[in-house]
Amino acid sequence: MPIFMGDALTYLNGRGTPQQPGPVPQRLLTALCRAQAQAAGGEPLVIVSHSLGCQLVYDVLSSVLPAQPDLAELRVDLWCAVGSQLGLFKELGLMLEDSLPAPQEPQRKLSDHLGYLWNVWSYSDLLSFRTEGVIPGAHDAPFPLPGHLRGDHLAYLQRPVFYAALAAKLRSRLEAPAGDS
Repeated sequence: MPIFMGDALTYLNGRGTPQQPGPVPQRLLTALCRAQAQAAGGEPLVIVSHSLGCQLVYDVLSSVLPAQPDLAELRVDLWCAVGSQLGLFKELGLMLEDSLPAPQEPQRKLSDHLGYLWNVWSYSDLLSFRTEGVIPGAHDAPFPLPGHLRGDHLAYLQRPVFYAALAAKLRSRLEAPAGDS
């Protein structure tokens, strides 16, 4: 837990602004641009992130990308946030967008740069949180884990059933009719 808190505070203090992102959001933005450029003819862009990495992805999608008009076409089709603290950080007002002026209208989705957000969390993972009702357009999936306090935060990624569920979600969401998000 102390390492997680140190990483979180270091990120929050060095993430920069939407117009001038810090080194970590800039690296993620560069990786997304590279992935989109390398995608073969209409191949979907999918992100799977874990734990604190989810807050990094959130900040880039919700704040950094919208502030980059030359990247208006960049779109993540599906984002799977695993074991994230997104709901907690959002409710505490710690996301980068929380430092920006509030939008005039209530948000119906997180970002024009995102098709679908699937948040995988577990009751036994003390570092994962729900997002539905907190993050616009997010869909939660509680995931059964063995209930080992010390190991459950990484256990998602060690279970074949997680990857089977992810594959099913990818098939169902990416084959859905346009506009169904």
